[in-house]
Amino acid sequence: MLRIGPLRRFTVSSLDSLTSSAFVAHQRAESLWAQPRSGDKDAQFDDVRRAARREIIYRNALRAITLSRPDMLSDSKTPLETRVIRMRLRYAGAVIGPKPVDREMTLRLLRAPSGKWIAFSLYTAEDDPRPDGV
Repeated sequence: MLRIGPLRRFTVSSLDSLTSSAFVAHQRAESLWAQPRSGDKDAQFDDVRRAARREIIYRNALRAITLSRPDMLSDSKTPLETRVIRMRLRYAGAVIGPKPVDREMTLRLLRAPSGKWIAFSLYTAEDDPRPDGV
């Protein structure tokens, strides 16, 4: 582990709002009418990919609530906790080649009240969409 981020607290209703707005942003980015910034198709593709990843992170976070504490029914006011961990993973073996490869990754964890920490997102540092508050 390289760094453990601060504990963040928010409610299920905040996560629901973030999920809804990410869904709309992803639809807008994928729209046939979306115009690339300054005619750059690569930038447009990156925007679509980033929007899709952000939407996936929020949906995975919603699923992680149930996995964290399966015996609890959560409502909109249920408090949640998250942490971001910067870590380095080493890949090695016959498929990788003769030298191991180190990759810096961002791991996101979520916990419902008195529940287990559940990992819901793992991205390389450069691919991480950096979702708001999660």
